[in-house]
Amino acid sequence: MRRNIRKFRFAVPGFLLIAAVLLGFKIAPDIRIEKILHQLELFRLTRTQQKIYLHTDKNTYIAGENIWLKAYVLTASDLVSDTISKEVYVDLIDYANRQVHTEILRNKNGFAEGYFFLSDTLAEGNYQIRAYTNWMRNFDEEFFFSKTISFKNPNYENIITKVRLKQIKSFNKKVKSIIDKHIINFFPEGGQLVAGLPAVVAFKGENMTGQSMDVTGKIVDGKGKEIAEFSSVHEGMGSFTMTPEAEMKYYAKVSFGNGKAEKHPLPEVLPQGTTMKVDASDSKLIKITINSTKAISNDEYANEFIFVGQSRGLAQYVSKAQWQGKPIEISIEKKLFPTGIVQLTVFDGRSNPICERLVFVEQPNPLKVISRAANRGSAPNDSLELEFIVVDKDGNPVEGNFSLSVTENLMSIL
Repeated sequence: MRRNIRKFRFAVPGFLLIAAVLLGFKIAPDIRIEKILHQLELFRLTRTQQKIYLHTDKNTYIAGENIWLKAYVLTASDLVSDTISKEVYVDLIDYANRQVHTEILRNKNGFAEGYFFLSDTLAEGNYQIRAYTNWMRNFDEEFFFSKTISFKNPNYENIITKVRLKQIKSFNKKVKSIIDKHIINFFPEGGQLVAGLPAVVAFKGENMTGQSMDVTGKIVDGKGKEIAEFSSVHEGMGSFTMTPEAEMKYYAKVSFGNGKAEKHPLPEVLPQGTTMKVDASDSKLIKITINSTKAISNDEYANEFIFVGQSRGLAQYVSKAQWQGKPIEISIEKKLFPTGIVQLTVFDGRSNPICERLVFVEQPNPLKVISRAANRGSAPNDSLELEFIVVDKDGNPVEGNFSLSVTENLMSIL
């Protein structure tokens, strides 16, 4: 049920003047919303984020080859070329998380190209390629670009020394000990379990190395009563629903596929609070339901919720709603957001964040790549010339900076 919802749309290129329209009537600027949007804009301007995409020529390499690279350096807020950072650092990381090689590429107008040589002194195995700028070091490494490559080197150390054999055995023991330990994390939708309010709880099972683990289990309360069953559906992840009770503790009896049941606690149940449920399954709409246990107050601010939807650090949707003791439903058009992660936040009437949820929105790709053979060889091993044309949704050619890799199918069987 939609109840007393006031909607605001913002283009947010600078500090904001609110000029929202509700059913054709102008609404006076709200200082609380201005405060929230001011803080968002201040954060965006003072903590500028960068993103890197690193295109490699392939994913599997043999000793003696080069890894050819092209880096795209972008501003996170609008995905345009970033020219502030002059260098791009590319690290090669081995199985023990050791940095075995680093290349520094020159950033020219948001693009950087280069390569590095894979020596036959490198051990065979999987390696991680990590790319970042010096500015990105100010933030968490999770924002670095990262991908895994496979490296083949059959000639590396055919004879293993006793010292190296001892090191390998010691490392394998440590790895086995870590792999045999399991964890499961629970994520109530909106961030919290509130007594008396239905909740969707997501989970993810993994070992101590971060490898996903399929799980099955049951949710029981502190009295041993079974509340729900669950099982993972993809890479250790899944969800279940429950309605928690006040002053009750909940546990998960989890099996990680080894036949042993482990007991893990769920997050604490709050006696009072607010929850948010999000349904993004509709192709055009994001549907949000806000529910709460708070009593209706004579204080107008205490009865209000402020809802903000932002993407890439920019607020694209804002609304206000009055709490009247019934769930508040909001529908947002997906077309308001660019492709990417949308952060949905519920604030109380005094601008304090109380619930948050992330959802991915995918928009139709406005560009189309057309390929065709310019000439065809008449005999095996003749060269083949290909043409690639990039057009917009109306079929008009567009200018851009692109990269293309071509790899023999032989690499797929190595």
